[in-house]
Amino acid sequence: PMTQPNPRTIRRILTAVFLFCLLYWSYLALISEMIIVHDSIGYEQLGKLIIHDGWQRYFQTGPNREPLYPLLIAASMKLAGTSGVSYQLVLKFLQLAILFSTQGLCLLILNALGVSALISAAVVLYLGVSPALVNSSLSLYSEIAAYPWVLLLILIHLKGRQKINET
Repeated sequence: PMTQPNPRTIRRILTAVFLFCLLYWSYLALISEMIIVHDSIGYEQLGKLIIHDGWQRYFQTGPNREPLYPLLIAASMKLAGTSGVSYQLVLKFLQLAILFSTQGLCLLILNALGVSALISAAVVLYLGVSPALVNSSLSLYSEIAAYPWVLLLILIHLKGRQKINET
């Protein structure tokens, strides 16, 4: 049977995986450009609506799209206004932070399920380089805002089941 690496080696491997992803994402965030077409136009307009007219106007003009992603865009616009950089660059980094938290939640789920550390590291690495996930982090779409919430619900369900099984 294959033996598990010691905990220090596992921490090094996971640290290397996360650092590699952060460097890769930073590079991509700095060289990529968001193209605002189709759904992106609507999301951008909703972000501007929230910034300029507030939430009351957002709900008065509804039904609109789900509010979480327009909120993320509005926050990016607000942060960009104070920093002097493009809101799209701020949005890319916020979305990459969401992808990072998604990796962390996935790792927690894998640990709770007892998945081996090496397989967990491989899964976390795949999450960090998956073209579908990385592309959604660097685009003006709503999918990225949902990723951690889905995994958080799975983790809560898993922890709840584990508590029930303990009793």
